[in-house]
Amino acid sequence: ELLPGSLKELVEVYKLENAMVWMLARPLVRAAFVAAMKIRDELEEEDAGEVAKSEIDQMKAIEKAMPEALLPWMPSSSIFCKDVLSESIRNTTGFITPVLFESFWSHNLYDIYNPRTRYEIEITRLKKEAE
Repeated sequence: ELLPGSLKELVEVYKLENAMVWMLARPLVRAAFVAAMKIRDELEEEDAGEVAKSEIDQMKAIEKAMPEALLPWMPSSSIFCKDVLSESIRNTTGFITPVLFESFWSHNLYDIYNPRTRYEIEITRLKKEAE
């Protein structure tokens, strides 16, 4: 009950700037993403041995099982897609698709790993090969 209802609500009701809306949406989107992955895994375990469902059927099943409070924050949900494409939000997000948004905002800085030692070894190896 304490969660905002949608992106559109944050913009139109609370009159927040789009940048603030996206910042506030990040933890909710991440929670919805994690919940969706958990539901997907549970559904796959239940359906083991059966004919694989299409992605559309799989998404419908995930939406059906998703907690109601998180559904508007799941980037692949119809609610989220409609909000992203709404006029009040679209003026700054015409180039952001729900998939790009999900990919960008569902990760932390810790998800970016730079294997520095490995890169240095490969650079040294390539330099030796070039000589």
